[in-house]
Amino acid sequence: MLDKWCDKIWLYVLYLLGTVMAAALVINWQSWTQIQKILVFSTVVLPLHVLEEWQVPGGFHYQYNLTQRSLHPDCYPMNRLTDMITNFGGELFMIGLSVYGSNTGIIIALAIFSALEVVIHTFFGIKMYSLFRMKGKRTIYGPGSVTAYAGFGTIGLLSLYWLIKSGTIPADWLVAVVVLFIMLAGFILVPENLLKSEKTAFPFHSAMYFSKYIAG
Repeated sequence: MLDKWCDKIWLYVLYLLGTVMAAALVINWQSWTQIQKILVFSTVVLPLHVLEEWQVPGGFHYQYNLTQRSLHPDCYPMNRLTDMITNFGGELFMIGLSVYGSNTGIIIALAIFSALEVVIHTFFGIKMYSLFRMKGKRTIYGPGSVTAYAGFGTIGLLSLYWLIKSGTIPADWLVAVVVLFIMLAGFILVPENLLKSEKTAFPFHSAMYFSKYIAG
């Protein structure tokens, strides 16, 4: 059952959550604060980001693992279980923040996280271009790049604009540190380090976008 959940079921549930949050954003546009709008927008962007990384075109895991010099890029250190925890857990966490915890500190954390998404995808793109340019790769595009730039890039700019306009206090930065720690450690570093295995039962089935560069 867990294998089926980590394969595709969680993706469809995630897309449903994103659709519901998008509808809620439209319905409540006039009554919600700017912070709430930005936070809810992030819960819409994340499922789109996952769609690009996992399915259209898919293959983010391959560049992620190769960048860490993995000898098993289909499953190590990132596998379907760890990435499900990262993304599905992150979506639930952001939905919770958007409903119960709208404050300036969370927007600071979201702005930093969004900037990291853009930087990391740029880094991955350059690394993969360098690795596969002799096999026909012509751009720094990698699975997740479009939604990283257009989605998280937009969230980062909106958050930065709001912070400049509204200002911050020291307590806001403390909240930001706590939120970032939960996001980065709780949903990425800890699951990956605890559950990584070269013999995992949750390998990815295909390199997808990168298949054309590794064939033969």
